Amino acid sequence: MSTPALPSPPDGTPSAPAGPPKWMIEYGPLLVFLALYRLRDIYWATGGFMTALALAMALAYRAEGKLPPTLMFTGALVLPLGVLTIVLRDPRFIYMKPTIVAGVSALVLLGGLARGKGLLRSLLGAQLQLTDEGWRALSLRFALFSLVLAGANEFVWRTYTPDRERTWVLFKFPGIPLLTAVFMATQLSLFKRHAPPSDD
Repeated sequence: MSTPALPSPPDGTPSAPAGPPKWMIEYGPLLVFLALYRLRDIYWATGGFMTALALAMALAYRAEGKLPPTLMFTGALVLPLGVLTIVLRDPRFIYMKPTIVAGVSALVLLGGLARGKGLLRSLLGAQLQLTDEGWRALSLRFALFSLVLAGANEFVWRTYTPDRERTWVLFKFPGIPLLTAVFMATQLSLFKRHAPPSDD
């Protein structure tokens, strides 16, 4: 099915084609990973994830003219770790990816707070309106949540069980997205308390 064309601007210049849904960019590579893992193994899943992520980055760039920082950061980690996983036939590299992503995110947020900045504003400012104090509080909480997530990922993949790999895959998806959604839901009181005053 083709995407409906957008209206042309007043000057007659054709509009850029609509991009794919945001959920497809964010979760498409994870769904590919999960499907290939069920059909084949961790190495096929890793290769498929890398390919789908590269496609998602290309689609996001085509739609927005730039890469979202989170997608760029994920790609910079996934691609080299994925290559090491496949070439060395060692899944530990891809197991550690969520730990590295969460750990680096926590360090970046804590570093921003040390300089008096709530860095989440640059990522979520278009979807969420908070006071400066609210952004700092949310940045601190998300940094601490990220550290917990990094520790949980290390526990899952380093704890030996007969079904360790399958447990880790389920923790990666849907576990991590669900935990993140629950965390954000628990911040509703913060969102209300630190909402900027309305113009009315």
